[in-house]
Amino acid sequence: AAEAAAAVKAPAGLRNAQGPESRIGLLIAAALGIGLLATFVVISILREGPLRPKVVFTTKDQTFLELNRDDGYFEVVRKLGSPKEDRWRQGGGELKFRVLTYPERGYSALLMGTERESARYVGSVDANWHAVHSVDSPRGGNTLPLLRNLKPF
Repeated sequence: AAEAAAAVKAPAGLRNAQGPESRIGLLIAAALGIGLLATFVVISILREGPLRPKVVFTTKDQTFLELNRDDGYFEVVRKLGSPKEDRWRQGGGELKFRVLTYPERGYSALLMGTERESARYVGSVDANWHAVHSVDSPRGGNTLPLLRNLKPF
């Protein structure tokens, strides 16, 4: 039986040959393996580099959160300091707006009322005139829709 097994030869394509074809196959496999390993190492290094910078959290001035709907001009100045600019919007309607601008803080406080001296705080807007703080209005609801619809002046 051992002689019969030895007499049976493997087909020509399945021989365990050490010819140039098998060496090229090993070379290709090794090159692919090294390439994949190098790619993995480069990606691992670059993930922590400039392509993915670390997030740095900074705090912004949020003193406007201390303001409420009962605050008038003097209360706002007491809490936030003197404004860089104080504008009063004369409108055709009954209600008028006063804007106290604080550029170093990055926002403006808005007051609303019929008279300049009796205007009360209704909210704050950022430098792009987006509402950053609103208060509940005395009649119910909130001043956020009012701030969103108010045009910059």
